Amino acid sequence: MKRWPDLPRAKSRPRRLRGQFLIALRNTSGQPPLASLENRDLRRRVMEASLARGSQGGEFDNRTVVSRIARLRAERAALLGYPNHAAYSLERQTARTVGAVNERLASLAPAAVANARREAADLQAIAAAGGLDHEVAAWDWAYFTEQVRAERYAFDTAALRPYFEMDNVLRNGVFHAANRLYGLTFQERTDLPVYHPDVRVFDVIDADGEPLALFLADFYARPSKRGGAWMSSFVSQSDLLGTRPVVANCLNVPKPPAGEPTLLTFDEVETMFHEFGHALHGFFSAVRYPYFSGTAVPRDFVEYPSQVNEMWATWPEVLRNYAVHHETGEPMPGDLLDKVLASETFNQGFATTEYLAASLLDQAWHQLAADEVPDAGGVVAFETAALDAAGRRATAAPTSRTSGAAATRPATTPTSGPRCWTPTPSSGSGRAAG
Repeated sequence: MKRWPDLPRAKSRPRRLRGQFLIALRNTSGQPPLASLENRDLRRRVMEASLARGSQGGEFDNRTVVSRIARLRAERAALLGYPNHAAYSLERQTARTVGAVNERLASLAPAAVANARREAADLQAIAAAGGLDHEVAAWDWAYFTEQVRAERYAFDTAALRPYFEMDNVLRNGVFHAANRLYGLTFQERTDLPVYHPDVRVFDVIDADGEPLALFLADFYARPSKRGGAWMSSFVSQSDLLGTRPVVANCLNVPKPPAGEPTLLTFDEVETMFHEFGHALHGFFSAVRYPYFSGTAVPRDFVEYPSQVNEMWATWPEVLRNYAVHHETGEPMPGDLLDKVLASETFNQGFATTEYLAASLLDQAWHQLAADEVPDAGGVVAFETAALDAAGRRATAAPTSRTSGAAATRPATTPTSGPRCWTPTPSSGSGRAAG
């Protein structure tokens, strides 16, 4: 890669490779360096490289796999008497029907699109003020979003990181909240084998002093690890088998150079609390049969414990206990936290349209009959057409309840990396939760 003189090394953490800079792509749809790279053409190249993965021919092209999976799912649904995979999967979920899912997604789309368009106008204004004479494109969205955030709330998200050292967040934030709420205590184990040197193991002790579970903390990103964040159960609680839970939380935090602290973003802090909500769900399982253990509940209920646990990340008593400067020990200034909380609703038009687009795309695939599934050559065209058609319907009638692929409609909107990994409806897995 060409050496770019304006590449901000401190922010994007490129590493030198034989005299050149290398920006490694995350194995998620969003790429964090897009928020800080000042060179517009480089932002474009990073985003295009990210989006092109898996669809460029050769041994790593997975379009054939995507098509085959979708067709097999549809064929299984037909064998079981359902019109498509979505109908089969939803029957045992809270929504129950394809129609209910489509109606809910459609009801959210118009307002989300409207908010995203307002945000796009804000980005365009700040881009124009900075001398950009082009329409804000997908690879510009994250970069100018950070500028709008800094201007509107007068703080740089990087200013938070010194207060969020990872081990401190875990012990004095996540574990502290669990202790105050449920009486749990945690003791690190170094005598047990782990599947990777970065994995840490903790005994989870119940309020009565009895062992409750084992907790594995696997927080660092690595090339062999899929993107996002999730909870997995390696051993499920079961009275029948006499087993206690062995639960893991997996994140993808970039590992700093040796000797440097691991400083989290505010989003990564919230993600840690979120995933630990899933872990609590696994810890407190009390069933006879392992089939029903832990997160083996209706798919759309799985997120309830994690959403609840998220709120403790900013609960004053909890936050004061962990949000301290990793060098000085000084607490986070109150005005900085106020700005953080005030910015929580910032960019929600983008965030909402992003997950709506993903949901609509998932439904577009899984509401196909087997003979409607495109072959490998038609995968990209099908996805583009499905989202574009849904987006036109959503934006044509703002008060309608037709579905819309909102994230594509300010066609400038990139996708960001997922906080959580959630199995597709067909995965049938109650053992992994995002």
